[in-house]
Amino acid sequence: MRHRKPPDDRGRPHGGVGKPSEGSQSVSRLGIHPPEEAGPAEAERILASVAAACASEALRKSKRMCALLRYLVQEAIERPGAPVTAEAIAANVFNRKNGFDAIDDPIVRTTVSRLRTALAAYYEQEAEGDEVEIRIPRGGYLPEFLPRAVKPPVRRRWERLRANPWVMNVASAIVALVALWVALVVGAGTCRL
Repeated sequence: MRHRKPPDDRGRPHGGVGKPSEGSQSVSRLGIHPPEEAGPAEAERILASVAAACASEALRKSKRMCALLRYLVQEAIERPGAPVTAEAIAANVFNRKNGFDAIDDPIVRTTVSRLRTALAAYYEQEAEGDEVEIRIPRGGYLPEFLPRAVKPPVRRRWERLRANPWVMNVASAIVALVALWVALVVGAGTCRL
């Protein structure tokens, strides 16, 4: 019997090794290394990004996608460059035991695809203070960690106005003058006897 390789997330056979996507840089060239090479600070930044993503609106409701993200990131940190296979994901994340066939059971491919979409939505809409962006390139399961420019949180217009005392003083004076005018006009009209 001939052994067939499981398909990647696009249905093509592969060995499960994630390669950096075109246009992106490898982890080592970005300055974010696994803790064995560069220390625990980088791993903490990556894990903080995982925690923030799992608490986000995009991923909060899916325990399965969060478990998958945690597993993939933990594997990348603990075993840098080692391939992550569909069989390993199925066994460790989805409790699929011996005899898992990625061709017949698409749970890994479909969940990774949904995770990619959710991560893209998270980094597009919600991620404010994350220093690291986690991507899972198409064609594999090995995550990439890319540095992000930390943007200050966007303050709402009212918060900006409230923080400026001059604007608040002028607004208060206008409200007081309008109230005085209304009291004089209405008061003058109702006091006729």
